[in-house]
Amino acid sequence: MNHKYIPVALGLVLTLLPLQSQAEAQSRSEVRRHAVELYSKSLWDPARTLFEQACEGRGDALCEGYVVLCAMKASSPDAEKLYSDYTTRYKRSTLLSTVLFEHGRRLFDEGRYREAEADFSEVRSKSLDRRSRSELAFKLGFCRYTDGDYYLTSKSKLTRIPTAGISVSREMLRELLERMTKSSLYSVKDEI
Repeated sequence: MNHKYIPVALGLVLTLLPLQSQAEAQSRSEVRRHAVELYSKSLWDPARTLFEQACEGRGDALCEGYVVLCAMKASSPDAEKLYSDYTTRYKRSTLLSTVLFEHGRRLFDEGRYREAEADFSEVRSKSLDRRSRSELAFKLGFCRYTDGDYYLTSKSKLTRIPTAGISVSREMLRELLERMTKSSLYSVKDEI
């Protein structure tokens, strides 16, 4: 008598399995949506936690990329390792240029211009927004200039930066010009 119910129970289990995986996928996309919302509000740590939940055991390049971005923006101690793992694992990710740009930005801010130039050189500028493209062009040109490579500096799009929407104070310009002309014989303060 018990053998009669085995096919029915098996059929019921096989029917419910796709529903369970569909519910998991739906909840995973809901978690990802909420994580993107937190990321857009610059809440790096909570966003990272949700992105990690969303990509748990899946190998999702997009979620893992956002985990790396959150780690870098929050200056997490494991950011370098996550960056290294991500760039090794996902060579063709749509988020790779953003990850490279953010890493290069961190190196640039630390004054590590040669390393920043290496990252900036690999960024596909078309995958960045307009403001980030302008920043990329300037910082790449600046890195090349400080490295003494004036030919590549002139080839970078440093002279064609769109300035719409970007406000730069006089003090910031003076500081940048002073950095760029440390070895020159004249004072920048007299020029501005």
